[in-house]
Amino acid sequence: MKLNQGKYYPYLRSVNVRWGDVILDDLKEMKFEDIEIYRYSIEKGDLLICEGGEVGRCAVWDRENSMLYQNAIHRVRFHCKIDSYLYMYFLWHYNNIHFLDNYSKGVTIKHLTKSSLNTIPFPLPPLSEQKQIVQKIEEIFASLDKITNSIIA
Repeated sequence: MKLNQGKYYPYLRSVNVRWGDVILDDLKEMKFEDIEIYRYSIEKGDLLICEGGEVGRCAVWDRENSMLYQNAIHRVRFHCKIDSYLYMYFLWHYNNIHFLDNYSKGVTIKHLTKSSLNTIPFPLPPLSEQKQIVQKIEEIFASLDKITNSIIA
């Protein structure tokens, strides 16, 4: 494979992935070869997890259109009965209680490697219960947003 081959496409970097959100107002473009498109494509429902920086920072790609990403992001595509949002909320919680520190590597800049990511324990209730947990979390966040907005206004 020759360097600098392919066509330019917009792609996501780890700075585009925030906790629970993907910011698209600062996309860069990079050349991707046709054979790389599938490997680096993101589809609706994929969980995007930052490898470095704030280790484990993640969001679910909730858009219909696909997007490409760079290799500083882990793309997790569940092929079984796992709710991507539940996994995102668990990672968020694991980050807040510093549990992810046990799985990140590096002295000055921490990284969450693919092999470390694969060893993080993750409870797996039935899919219907996963959806109930996610719904309850999102209801609580909506209530907190209302309270915050009423205080600010």
